[in-house]
Amino acid sequence: MATDESELYQTAAVERRCPQCGGRTRLVEKDTSSGRDMREYGCDACGWRRAFDVGPALWTLMSGDGGGEPES
Repeated sequence: MATDESELYQTAAVERRCPQCGGRTRLVEKDTSSGRDMREYGCDACGWRRAFDVGPALWTLMSGDGGGEPES
């Protein structure tokens, strides 16, 4: 079973395999309204769901504000 966040994302999003039951996962929802690319993956077989923050939303990068990241 996957344990850390990057392993969970690799298993659920890239391999499309549920880390809980091994069934097939699917993208349930994608939300960028917060300025972050939030993707929720789920498994219909066992009901497992998990949201992942995969970085700044593309629209924030293209808007010229630096992707919402604070300047150093």
